[in-house]
Order: sequence, then structure tokens, then C-alpha cells
Amino acid sequence: MSSALPQLISFVLRRDRLRILAWTLALSALVALTASAWNSLYPTLQSREQFAAALNSTPAVTAVLGPLHDPTTVGGLTAWRLSSILTLVLGIVSIFLVVRHTRGEESTGRAELLLSGGLNRRSLPVAALVPSLTMLVGCGLVSWVVLAAFSQSLVSSFAFMATVVGGALFFTALALLAVGIFPTTRGASGASTLVAGLMFLIFVVSSADVHLTWLDRVTPFGWASRAEVFAGEQWWWVVLPFALSGLIIVVAITMAGLRDVGSALVRPRQGRSAASRRLTSPLTLAWRVDRSLIVVWLCAMTALGVVVGILTTSASRLLESSTQLQELVLKLESSDNFTDAYAAALIGFLSLATTALTISLLLRTTQDELAGRLELILSADVSRGRLLSARVILAGVAALVIQSAYGAALGLSYAVSSTTGWDPVVRYLGVALLNIPAIAVMAAITFFVTAALPRISWLPWAAFGYVVAVGELGPLLNLPTWAEATTPFWFIPRWPIEDLSVEPLFGLLAIAAVVCLLGFAGLRRRNIPA
Repeated sequence: MSSALPQLISFVLRRDRLRILAWTLALSALVALTASAWNSLYPTLQSREQFAAALNSTPAVTAVLGPLHDPTTVGGLTAWRLSSILTLVLGIVSIFLVVRHTRGEESTGRAELLLSGGLNRRSLPVAALVPSLTMLVGCGLVSWVVLAAFSQSLVSSFAFMATVVGGALFFTALALLAVGIFPTTRGASGASTLVAGLMFLIFVVSSADVHLTWLDRVTPFGWASRAEVFAGEQWWWVVLPFALSGLIIVVAITMAGLRDVGSALVRPRQGRSAASRRLTSPLTLAWRVDRSLIVVWLCAMTALGVVVGILTTSASRLLESSTQLQELVLKLESSDNFTDAYAAALIGFLSLATTALTISLLLRTTQDELAGRLELILSADVSRGRLLSARVILAGVAALVIQSAYGAALGLSYAVSSTTGWDPVVRYLGVALLNIPAIAVMAAITFFVTAALPRISWLPWAAFGYVVAVGELGPLLNLPTWAEATTPFWFIPRWPIEDLSVEPLFGLLAIAAVVCLLGFAGLRRRNIPA
């Protein structure tokens, strides 16, 4: 390794210090809040055992979170609730950090500049791993101490956080490998994220069907579940992701030392000698750039809709006979219409995924501005407003199509598996579309930041994290109503559980329109680049 490597590591850590600190504190706080909620929700040993019996008796409930191995302790309940979520979130954040400091630096030409200063090619991926490792270790250590304080078990708490950190490290290693395979930043990050999503889907399917439980052996989520933390730890499954990650990292660093800067195993496809006339429109250009991401997201969400619809069928049968699960649904949706409440809760969760896609699509403009591409586009006969309006239209149509697709897929799979007629198709399609105004508010915030304040492009993701934390954990933590009302999804009518009220929907759309107008006003007043 080069003698200049310590300076490079110090540089990349300085660039990402705020991101590392923010994610470490946020996820550690999530662990603390979740652990503190169980004593109030299920204070007695009997209530916890009944809750676990109800959960483990149906694949519909354990599909996303896995089986509950130890319901008797706060640590066991917290590990069951957060294992998959923390692994997925930390893994995706690490993917983007690694790709940013490797393929992103190569795409902008900064990698060649760094290599001219005495660094060798293997130094770049090594330095790119440091921010992710720092975040993972920091989050793991803080969360270990927090969970140990609530669970009174240092060893089991360490095993839990080790499974989470190991799973996220595995996705980090895959991202480093993808950098050497795919020639673009979007290709490397998109492929890595897709693998993470597919592994999560495999875990969901394996948890939902007792005949397919062997499938979870190929996913970090399955390894964490099989580790059985707080229930007699299986240390082999704790160590496995670290061993595989180390092997993949060695291969990726070796590849980086052998290839030229900017090259990859997959060669970029040669474009046409003359561009299509359709690319003269900002909207068609935006579609051309992001169509692969939108199509992949559409297929994934539709598949999830089918799986959720099948799970809703088995959940509806159990909910009719399980008092414990009825109480849990009441906490989440405040309704005694248990089947619709269960489906509405899952649709609301999937709507957050659509929101994340919408934010990502709108932030493309900021990325183009930072890379200098936006100035090149605006040098043609294209106005700022027209260019950003195309992004808004694309993101809006993508959100509408994806919400419609997975809502209809959920209703159709539920109707077929439960033989209740075709009414669920229309009902759950409507439930999915009712979330559009809330998604529009989050998109408007992103647009305002992109148009007026591109230097704080982290703000939409911070707002999204807040919405996820309050919306998903608020009912379980018994947050006050005013706190839950700070998120746009709180105002979505709970139809068909309750009567449909359109006033909140128009209110959310009006707020989104006003914020977008403010964004256009800010766009006209600033220079590009900002």
C-alpha cells in the first residue's frame, strides 16, 4: 500500500463525517426506542409468550421479520423487530458510500488525480471502505451498549449487533465487487441495491413457506435469523458473513489493482451515431436516463404486492382467532376490521418504498448539477423550469404507476388465494392510491431542495428517515398524536376501515403545490451551479 494512504483515509472520513455521525445516532436511537417500548406493550412473561405463540403460528406475520426465538426478554424482542430492518438500511447506506468513493471518483476524473500523487490502484478501494466500516462499527458499538443496558446481557447484545454489522458488511463487500464489474456509478449502486432487495425478498419467501426455509441460507437476513441471538447463540452464523465479506473484499481489491481506472468487466454499450429526435425533450431524456431503475422498481414492487396479498390471506384467518394479534393490529391501525387493517399497514409500509424512489429520481438533478451536466443541458434551448418540470412529471408518473401496480397485484393475489371475489382488487388499489398525496408532499420537499437549496441535498433523506421512524414506530412507542401528525402519511384516510374523507387529501396536494412553487421561485433567483 502507498505511504499516502493515511492522508487519503483522513480525507474521505472528513467528507463523510456528518453522514457517519447522523446514521450512527439515528439507528442507535431506533434501537433504544424499540427496546424501551416492550415493557409497556407486553409487561408480563405470559403476555409475551402468548404474543410469540400467535406470531410463530403463521408465516404471514413472520415473513418480513423472521421467527421470534426469544419472546421472554427485551433483547430477544428487539432483535426480532430490528434485525432485518437494520441490516437492510445499513447495507444500502454502505453501498452508496462505497460506490461514491470508488466508481464515483473514477467517473469524475478525481481518481486519476489521486493516483498521480503517489497512490496505487489498490489504495482507492481500501480508503473507500473506511467510511462504511467506521459507520458500521460506530453504530454497532453504540447500539450494543444501549441494548445491553435494556436486556442485561452483554454477550447476546454483542451477538445481535454482530449479525447486523456482518450482514451490512456483506452488502458493502458486494458493492466493492460491483464497482469492478459495472462501468458506471448508477450501474454499480443499482446492481448492489438490487441484490440486497432480492435477498430480502428471498428471505420473506423462505419465512412465509415452511417448505422453503432452506432458501434463507443464502441471505444475510437468514444468517441473522439462524444465529438465534438471545436464545442460545449459534456463533457459526454470526461469523459467516464476516468470513465471506473478507473473501469478497480481497477479490475486489485484487481486481482494482489489475484493471485500468474507469474500466470494468462489463463494457459500456456504444451509443448511436446520431441521437433520436425524442431525446430533444427533457422528459424523454429523463426517462432514457432512469428507465432501468423505474422498471426494476416496478417489477420488484409488483412482486412484493403479490407476496403480501398471499400473506394477507393466511393472516386474515389467524387474526380471527388470535386476541394477541388483534391487539397488535389495533395498536397499528386503530380498527377492528383486522384483515383490511393488516393489508393497509403493509400497503403503507410499501408506500414508503415508493417515496424513496421518488426522492431518488428528483435528486438526480442535484447530481447532474454537481457533475457539471446540468450546465451543458441548459446551454441548449431548454429553460430551467422546463428541465425540472420534466423530472417532477417523471417522478410523479412513476409513483402513480408503481402504487397502482402493487395495489392491484396485492388485491388480485388476495382475491385469488382467498376466493372472496374481485372486490379486494378495487379496494386495495384504492388504498394504495390514497397514499399518493403524502408521497407528493415528500416529493415537493425534495423538489424545493433541488431547485432552491441544492447544497443541503441530504435534507430530503433526513425527512424520509423521520417519517419512517415516526410512522412505523410511533404507534408501538405510544407517541403523542401531535408527534405523529408531523408526518404527511398520518393525514391519509384509513379507508375502507373508516369513512373516506377527501379534505386531507386536497390539503396535502395543496401543500405540495405551494412548496413546488416556492422551489420554482428559488430556482430563478440562484446561479447554476449554486
